[in-house]
Amino acid sequence: MRVAISIGLFFLALGRYCWPQPLAAVANIAVRSNEVTIQLSSSTTYAVQRVRYPDQLLITLDNCTISPRLSLPRASASWFTGVQADVMQGAVRLRFALTPGSRPEVFGATPARTLTITPGRGERVYGSAPPPSLPAPPPAQASPPPRESDRQAPPVTQPSSRPPSGAPSVTEIHYRVADDGSGQLQVGLTAPVRPNVFFLATDPRRPRLVVDLPGAVISPPESSLTPQSNDLVSRIRTGMPGGVARIVLDVAGKVRYKVETQLNPCQVLVNVSPPTAALEQPDAHMEPAPEPEAPSASSPVRPASLPNRLEDVTIVVDPGHGGKAAGARGPSGLLEKDVNLDIARRLRDVLQAEGVRALLSRDSDVDVPLRSRPSVCSQVQPAIFVSIHCNSNPARRLRGTETYYHLRDPVCRSLAWAIEQAVCAAAGTVNRGVRSDGIRFRSGFAVLDEASVPAVLVEVAYINNPEDEALLASPEFRQRVAVGIANGLRAYVEAPSAAAN
Repeated sequence: MRVAISIGLFFLALGRYCWPQPLAAVANIAVRSNEVTIQLSSSTTYAVQRVRYPDQLLITLDNCTISPRLSLPRASASWFTGVQADVMQGAVRLRFALTPGSRPEVFGATPARTLTITPGRGERVYGSAPPPSLPAPPPAQASPPPRESDRQAPPVTQPSSRPPSGAPSVTEIHYRVADDGSGQLQVGLTAPVRPNVFFLATDPRRPRLVVDLPGAVISPPESSLTPQSNDLVSRIRTGMPGGVARIVLDVAGKVRYKVETQLNPCQVLVNVSPPTAALEQPDAHMEPAPEPEAPSASSPVRPASLPNRLEDVTIVVDPGHGGKAAGARGPSGLLEKDVNLDIARRLRDVLQAEGVRALLSRDSDVDVPLRSRPSVCSQVQPAIFVSIHCNSNPARRLRGTETYYHLRDPVCRSLAWAIEQAVCAAAGTVNRGVRSDGIRFRSGFAVLDEASVPAVLVEVAYINNPEDEALLASPEFRQRVAVGIANGLRAYVEAPSAAAN
């Protein structure tokens, strides 16, 4: 009898770990009275993170997927402006774009089938002043029920679906296709608007990229256009659902997108690229390097939440490439992945010797996915992300150091200048300036795009240039580069800030 019970328990445990468990599904996300309710088909565990750059609330649902009938909420609340859903392997991550100063709270059991998100303590909005205190009600007395003629229905206020007069107007909508197949949606406006862009994939057969322009007006509201010679966007439609100006792009799968805004003239630009466009390594440049940007004479621009002591900031160092992804190769066979890892280790040691916490995205010869490299930053706030690479170019005469920042981010641009100048001063390399990663790929480098903190990518030297390769092979040179990056980080963090982002 005992033998039979033991065998039964063995096969029960074996089935639990060998047969796949059914996935929970996100069935509904509802916004009611400034609160969000997330309903799942079955209970599952979850994790909550708050990232500051940009300000987001991340809810990761384990062992979960998305119901085909799920429709992401179009409405927002006082504490968030939009929500996106990312389907990962065996998990779903919900991203809520937070409004400045909001502190939402998540309530639910562990594991949970229902999660509720509230604005948090002190975040409820009552208008310009808190609700007045009401006098205590008199003691309850028995009274006859009211007559039917005395009953009055409470007043009902319907939200207006018409934007206020003088609202910004959409003056033009263009979609331009680049030679590499990527595209750019250009929306002209009469006044600045903060766009809300999200990916809607409730129907896998009809993925859509939605651009909402709160407070703006499209006239005529209903229109449609078909881009010419483009495989990413098949149709563009406009409308005014609920009084919100909306532009919908019918896209070919899970494309990548990046949003930019301009003030003169007022424009919203949405860059659309294939899923793999920003996943390429930034080393195999097939054209001469462009001219560097002019240095900024103003003080560094830092996030308001960044401390003014380097010892209070965690530095995440990312040695580029690794494993089968060897990166560029020098004329004598020097591999970029090995140089990157050695400089990263030296930088970690220099920072730790100064009392600064430093972490590596990899500490061995392994290939870490690009999207996973900056993920540790969200767990060690406040932090700065530095990716280390070696440059390469068919024009082998090129030499020197370049530092890249993400698109038009002024915070990362200031950080890039501080590190560029310090590395060139310490290592004696040619100062080739700083550049936006948008000049390489329309959506920028994936490793910088995924970072939730100030992030830069340092191209230490040109490994395919014989003279620069000789420097990169020198342990003394690598040590000077590490010291230079550390000096640049301290100069950026501890210098007086010109503005807070």
